[in-house]
Amino acid sequence: MIKLIAADLDGTLAESKQAISPEIAMQICMLLQHYKFAVISGGPYEQFVKQIVSKLPCAVKSTPKGACADECLANLILLPENGSSLYTFDHEHKGGAGWYAVYRDILEPTTKLKIMNALETVIAEAKRNGDINPVAPLYGQQIEDRGGQVTFSALGQEAPVAAKAPWDPDAKKRTRMAEKLRALVPECDVHVGGMTSIDITRKGVDKAYAIGRLKEYLGVAQDEIIFFGDALFTGGNDEPVARMGVRTVKVSKPADTVEAFSKINQGIV
Repeated sequence: MIKLIAADLDGTLAESKQAISPEIAMQICMLLQHYKFAVISGGPYEQFVKQIVSKLPCAVKSTPKGACADECLANLILLPENGSSLYTFDHEHKGGAGWYAVYRDILEPTTKLKIMNALETVIAEAKRNGDINPVAPLYGQQIEDRGGQVTFSALGQEAPVAAKAPWDPDAKKRTRMAEKLRALVPECDVHVGGMTSIDITRKGVDKAYAIGRLKEYLGVAQDEIIFFGDALFTGGNDEPVARMGVRTVKVSKPADTVEAFSKINQGIV
């Protein structure tokens, strides 16, 4: 029996840095009536709210009759930065109803500095070997400190999908960069994610870590979990979930996820 459905965000629930579609939102709202639903991704908390929570009709109090605002929010769990933090909605919190962190694993300042220096070294080499165009424009920050994670985005955090899609479709450029980063910061985990990103976290903090914390927090067994992701390939930031033995479903695009969620909502698992 499935009790917890977990999913990656970019490439699985939505296009890179884009809001979830109305079709995905509808399917998630239906799932939230019967299951715990967790989103695990390398993005920061604010990105989760923007891409997911704000687009869920069932999470809005003013939705039509039959909506499940309270139940929806109670069953929705957010795990930003590849699970280095966990947020739930608390209706009775002393600070007022809202999203609150159950835990946050923040990188030490010295570790962040070492990661930043390693990234600068690897970026410079990628420019020399042609993996990164040294004169191409950047759309926002290329290196972002997210608290529990440092993220590299080759074209910048705000790059449009049209620019990102052709840069590294087979992930070979980022795989080369990730291998060099692992040698420079062996005390960290380095994972390829999204369309142009590399995520660096404290050793052991990955999506398997997130699932482990979820199991403990919710009291669910491993065989009661199903995970959806598009980066289950070797070195991808969804792969750790598959390695730990959780049932996984590989998708290639959000449309695949809509179809899979629809089957679960119809009782076809």
